[in-house]
Amino acid sequence: MPRDDYVTEKAERAVRQRRAVVFILAGMVLGGLAWILLPPDRGRFQYAVSVVDPRPWPDAKMPAGMEEIRVVRRRFLLPRTVEVGAVKVTRLARPEGRGGSAHVMMAEGLADLFTPADCQAGKAVAGESTALAGSASGLSRGFTQLGSRTIEISGVLEGLGPLLDEALWMEWSQSLATELAGAGWRVRVRYLLLAETWAEREQVLAQLEAEPGLLPTPEAEIMSPAEPPPLSDALRLVLACVMVAGGVLLLVRQLRGMFGQAAAGTLGRE
Repeated sequence: MPRDDYVTEKAERAVRQRRAVVFILAGMVLGGLAWILLPPDRGRFQYAVSVVDPRPWPDAKMPAGMEEIRVVRRRFLLPRTVEVGAVKVTRLARPEGRGGSAHVMMAEGLADLFTPADCQAGKAVAGESTALAGSASGLSRGFTQLGSRTIEISGVLEGLGPLLDEALWMEWSQSLATELAGAGWRVRVRYLLLAETWAEREQVLAQLEAEPGLLPTPEAEIMSPAEPPPLSDALRLVLACVMVAGGVLLLVRQLRGMFGQAAAGTLGRE
């Protein structure tokens, strides 16, 4: 091969390599931006709504209509009407001045509320003598004292949402609740409505406002500290998928080109 042709081919190869590197970097940048745009994990109960029953806790009973609240839920952009899901929980708060940072939440059928995937440490097993610590409760695995009982904290939960993260979660125990209430603990019953998205949360709140019969009493307090996402999860997911696909296509195209050029050069030398 004449020297001038060799120099020209070498220069062109260097240009192609630099261009490939630029496209690969562009693909990596697109993938990074897509990761940023993916809907963040705010906890699967981020949009839960809590209705606080003002009646004395032995008299509290979930209104029948509350268990039948329905919302439009979308799966793969296909809408369907489903029951949102309601859970009765009893909140016990320590008397002021007593040690201990976490309040206690008791729920019937705790195993149906939490799954093994909800635990960041330990096991999602709880009963009258075991408990699960919320991620913001300040508690870890081990033992804690509640009244006359020693409770084993069998697991620590992932961040699940502001209404759940600060509590120590236990299976419902009337005997323990009665003992703690007698020791000065403040006891209130609340009902968790497990909306999964901001849109579902808005539907639940609208129904509670429009139908007073869904509330235990007119004085019931409705709590929902969730904040709206800057973009809808569906839009962010679509944008992220498009950018990921674009980045992958750029990478594949340039890598194929580089390997093809290398193979052609090898065959040419042979």
